[in-house]
Amino acid sequence: MNSENPSSPIPATTINFGNIFNGGSGNQYFDGNVDELETVDYSQATTSIDINLNNSITTYNIFPANETPLTLMPVGDSITEGYLESDKGGYRDDLYRLLTNKGYNIDFVGNRSRGHGKFDQDHAGVTGERIDQVSDRINNLLSTYHPDIVLLMVGTNDILQNHNLEDAPNRLSNLIDQITNQSPDTQLFVGSIPPDKNAARQKLVDQYNALIPGIVESKRAAGKNVTFVDISSPMNIDDLEDDVHPTPTGNNRIARSWYEAIRDANTPDNPNNIPGDTLNHIDNIIGTSYNDVLTGNSSDNILVGGMGNDMLTGNGGVDKFVLASEHGVDTITDFQLDQDLLVLTNGLTYEQITIVSAGDFGYNPQDALILNQNQEQLAIIIGVQPNTLTPNHFTTV
Repeated sequence: MNSENPSSPIPATTINFGNIFNGGSGNQYFDGNVDELETVDYSQATTSIDINLNNSITTYNIFPANETPLTLMPVGDSITEGYLESDKGGYRDDLYRLLTNKGYNIDFVGNRSRGHGKFDQDHAGVTGERIDQVSDRINNLLSTYHPDIVLLMVGTNDILQNHNLEDAPNRLSNLIDQITNQSPDTQLFVGSIPPDKNAARQKLVDQYNALIPGIVESKRAAGKNVTFVDISSPMNIDDLEDDVHPTPTGNNRIARSWYEAIRDANTPDNPNNIPGDTLNHIDNIIGTSYNDVLTGNSSDNILVGGMGNDMLTGNGGVDKFVLASEHGVDTITDFQLDQDLLVLTNGLTYEQITIVSAGDFGYNPQDALILNQNQEQLAIIIGVQPNTLTPNHFTTV
């Protein structure tokens, strides 16, 4: 349902970018001053970027145009299926958007379908399943769908059901062998499992997760096409809606981890690829004219997506997300109602915007969508209901 905004004035502000470094050529080291504001401006870059200020790395993205779809099968339990009504697509809708925004031709495959709106909803996740139950059905899934990529995240229900936990790592090892033996050309990505709010179970989660990298590395050493993906470390208990199922923000963190692994494994060996940058003590990011993934850190960050369809994550602190007309659709993954701000720029005013349910336009109805006076989509605010956004959450420049 539309939520028309009252004609209430909102405060104007200036954006202090501090010292600005010009990025875009690649293979640069930007070293800011810890006591000053520092911004890297990538608006002149010739390709899209991924930046994570937490690990101080910029990745320039050059992807091949794959006319034949890359088939991708998400396998697991309710976290893969999308158990909660707040995010019926789980991590899959976020991952689909990330991959397609970056130019991948993606076909999700599997014998099940669930989600909201505009993404390929096929998958092979089943609520409640343990490792052994995934093993019972994986051969048929592989022979039916012949996936190029399998995303495997399983083990949560082994812990919830206290099912022969001492043997869980061995069951996972056997499942990896089962997949790679039947489908050796498939890229298998094996994720650690998300955290658990229950302290006693979290100890078991930690023990299980700690063994997965070694299991995967032993398979790689044997020549198997398998990669470990750290799902758990970027998450915390605030990313859980109940004891084990992620919030929309938590699902986005999972999607980001899968995306980075897929990106790194499928970036072409191309001499024209631009080497990445290293950033130190950088506070703010101005993105490119392409589709970027911009992630801040625990400090106060200003994130400007630029012209493309960008994914913006503040990652803590008091963050400002800059919006403008004709600058694409920004997806803001972790907007904190009690501290973050949406900054309207380039003449855009609060009186010109409308805040509606994203479900009205084919997205997750639990998210807010911001439109301008021409009904142009400006931003999707993940996990935020339209009626919770007030003039207090906006400012103009």
